[in-house]
Amino acid sequence: MVPVTFRYHPEHESIDIGGENLVQTKKYRDAVRHGRVAFVVDDVLPPMQMRMVEIRGTVEGLPMGGTEMVASFAPEILRITPTRIISFGLVQGSTQPGLARAPVSSRNVG
Repeated sequence: MVPVTFRYHPEHESIDIGGENLVQTKKYRDAVRHGRVAFVVDDVLPPMQMRMVEIRGTVEGLPMGGTEMVASFAPEILRITPTRIISFGLVQGSTQPGLARAPVSSRNVG
């Protein structure tokens, strides 16, 4: 597992991902080699209200941008241009604690 951070880049309508020693990771090499990725952010609010966003898209490795996120990060980043976004639990009250089902939203973008 490789801890990373992310930010939305409104100018490029992309998700930028950075981390320490990012270029040396298998995650980075695989992303650049395949050119497509899926990125998931999930969270659980009390009492057990799950929410999640999955962003699928094309990816490119860029030589700069990481240190703008966190000074100790590697300068390189991965930039995801979304092609599909899937989410659930983002609308308050849309999930019920203890139930295995939640309304899912899915849309193509780009």
